Amino acid sequence: MLFARESETGPAPSVGLDLLTLSFVRDRKCRRLAVSRVAFLLNHTDASLLDRAPCSVGVLNDRSYRTKKKSNGTVNVGVIFIGGKDDREALSLAKWMRQNPRVRLTVIRFLSGQEPDKTKNWDYLVDDEVLNDLKETYASAGNFAYAEKIVNGGPAVATAVRLAAEGYDLMIVGRGRDGDLLDVSGLAEWMELPELGVIGDLFACKDLKTRVSVLVVRQQQQHE
Repeated sequence: MLFARESETGPAPSVGLDLLTLSFVRDRKCRRLAVSRVAFLLNHTDASLLDRAPCSVGVLNDRSYRTKKKSNGTVNVGVIFIGGKDDREALSLAKWMRQNPRVRLTVIRFLSGQEPDKTKNWDYLVDDEVLNDLKETYASAGNFAYAEKIVNGGPAVATAVRLAAEGYDLMIVGRGRDGDLLDVSGLAEWMELPELGVIGDLFACKDLKTRVSVLVVRQQQQHE
């Protein structure tokens, strides 16, 4: 998997990429400009670049400028997994990062606490298979951890995100449609960057006092 930065107005490469990343830094002194620029960039991406990109696209909210250099060099990477193709893409990227011995990976699955109808929800079956394979593969790995957390309702989701943000350098989440698998009621109305999805927007929130950067992944649609 490779990363690349590409101008929103430039052509997307045709080969050699697995993830195309666009990054931004939110600055309190120019918050309105930053939000407007990112909203424009993401809207333009949705309308143009995503249609031409040969790979999945990620948007990185970079807070690394807040991070002090660690003596042990460990990079703590987390994944919030709710479900769906974008979350599976985010998980795939995180697994690739884990090949670096400096990376410690933690996957946190958010569950609603209500058992879905698996006969009608194909994504849920695929999610279970992917996560079961992940746990089996890395069961004895020292740099991997897995946890499940039941969260129900917007306030519980927001609290869980804030708590999760405290211990990581980078959090990877899928863009997804969060309301389909988890009750995030009340959060959508407060999003500043709805293009990041509910979870991505919570991590990118200007009021979140943390060092964690967030990478929001959207799996590319395959066109015939």
